[in-house]
Amino acid sequence: MNKKIFLDKIIRYFRGDNNIPESLEDKISIWEELVTTESLENVPEDILSCEDKFLRLDLINRKLTDGERLQTIDTLDSSTKYGDKIALWNGDITTIYSDVIVNPTCNDMLLRREVKLENVDYNIFLRSGMRLVNKCLTLIDKELDDSEITITRAYNLPCDYIIHVIVPDLNEVNEEKLNMLSMCYMNALECAKNNMAKIIVIPCIGSDSNVAINRLVEVALESVYKFFDRNDSLIEKIILQVSNEEMYNLYSLYLTGDNDA
Repeated sequence: MNKKIFLDKIIRYFRGDNNIPESLEDKISIWEELVTTESLENVPEDILSCEDKFLRLDLINRKLTDGERLQTIDTLDSSTKYGDKIALWNGDITTIYSDVIVNPTCNDMLLRREVKLENVDYNIFLRSGMRLVNKCLTLIDKELDDSEITITRAYNLPCDYIIHVIVPDLNEVNEEKLNMLSMCYMNALECAKNNMAKIIVIPCIGSDSNVAINRLVEVALESVYKFFDRNDSLIEKIILQVSNEEMYNLYSLYLTGDNDA
């Protein structure tokens, strides 16, 4: 069976027989709109199963990365602190094999009050599927505090679990907010450790805020170093994920100790 058949069943359930386009691209666009605007509670199992099959077929056609094989920073600079346990990767966080990925998110997204298409968590929810939306709605019955976490299965992603962490409002930046940002990393990494994860993928938390990029990178690395100071032997690899060259280059400068530029 191909992707079109599974998407047709999903669209038919939500929109009826008269609203199914011909092209795969149009079908995918409608599916994306449906899963971000429609109520997904009480969606029958056969429709959820159709989405699972579509997403797994779609994943086969995407470029996937094996987190276990990513080179660590010590291959570039042997003097980097914990360089044998830190990797830097520019790619889509929904396409990497790992034990855990970290999802920086907010209560509006977890409780599905508002979906912001430009955010990292949108892509994670979309590619994981409707089951993740419903799981979060059953797990969380009230707002979580800043830096608080919850963990779920990853469903149709190539990782095993997703750790969702509530990011504080960083539009007005102060030391208290930056400390809370650091706690996002610490809480997520502690959760990964407690769930016996060995390979963890974590994006630069707060990258969609007003905080200067270099400060975000500093907080990220300070937090990761602090975690390893206490847990050096328990985690095999932390993969710092970015989605653009600017962030990749900045991380590289800090990781190799050449951050005077």
